[in-house]
This record gives sequence, C-alpha cells and structure tokens, in this order.
Amino acid sequence: MRKFMSVLVLMLPMFLFLSCSDDDSPNEYESQFVGHWVEDTDFEYEVYNLEFRSDGTGDQWLEFYGEVDESSKTPFVWSAAETTVTVSMTLNGVSQTSVLNYVIRDNKLYLSQGDETVVYVRR
Repeated sequence: MRKFMSVLVLMLPMFLFLSCSDDDSPNEYESQFVGHWVEDTDFEYEVYNLEFRSDGTGDQWLEFYGEVDESSKTPFVWSAAETTVTVSMTLNGVSQTSVLNYVIRDNKLYLSQGDETVVYVRR
C-alpha cells in the first residue's frame, strides 16, 4: 500500500500538468476576430464599434460624429466556430445571447442574422 501511495504522489503532479490545457487562448476561428472593428458606413452620426479580446470578452459602443458615447459601452462575452459567432450580453437588465453568421475577408467582418448583414472594418 505504501508503494502504491508513493507512486500516486509522484504521478499526481504529472496528471495535473498534462490535464491542464490552454483553454483561455482563442481557437483558430476566434483569433481572427481579436481586435477593434468599426461599422463600414458613410453615416457619421451613429457608428457602431466592436472590440473582441482574446480572453473571450469584448465591448460594443457607439460613436456620434467621431466621439465615443461612454454611456453606450456594453460588455459582452463571445466565442466563435467556423461560420458562427455567439455573443452574450446584458441590455437593460435582460441577458441576451445571439448567434450570428460571419465571414471575414479583405479585412472586413460581415455579421449576419436573418436577412440583415452589417459590415465592419478592422481598425
């Protein structure tokens, strides 16, 4: 029994080390999102901004005539798969989760839900 405990004590740190994965790093799909994205529009009055961070968190906010509206900043959590991005946030005390289709090409992010698509440019 003592020999078994000795082997167990020696192997336990190895199992703990091997079982720990780097789950906090973005997957291949998520890494392409990381950064600041600005709505691709000629409209200056109200422009949407998104920031995706590598830890799976982010913020969205509005700019009015180039000025950030601090009161519009809304944090979110996100994850991405091959063709969809899932975004969860709380708006007016209500938790909301949206699954959006996406395409990233030519430094542009196309987010679609239903028949509506919004295009963002990497800043």
